[in-house]
Amino acid sequence: MTSPCVLFANEPLAYRTAMAGAVGVMRPDLDVRVVAPDDLAAEIARRRPRFVICSAPSDAVRARVPAWLVLSPDGASVVACEFAGEPEELDDVDLAGILALVDRATNPATGPVSCRPPASR
Repeated sequence: MTSPCVLFANEPLAYRTAMAGAVGVMRPDLDVRVVAPDDLAAEIARRRPRFVICSAPSDAVRARVPAWLVLSPDGASVVACEFAGEPEELDDVDLAGILALVDRATNPATGPVSCRPPASR
């Protein structure tokens, strides 16, 4: 059985590298990878991740990834999430919040969570 894959493709590079490193250490049973945003679609097709963290969800993310989190490179930290069909909104997502979302997305008992940018108001 292969480990669930988590891809970090958010900007800037230093953030995705640091977050992926921390998640990889705290969740060694997962296949955690750092991906350039331009390579994300190819990596989604190759690795079939359960969770993606990106700066903007592409068509590939929306169509093929059961769970994602959008972290804006401009520092905006509010994201809207959906878990088990119930919408959620998160403010100031920190490492503990990312770990909780990763756990929810990769745990087959709870099912996936998908996170999207908040709707325009």
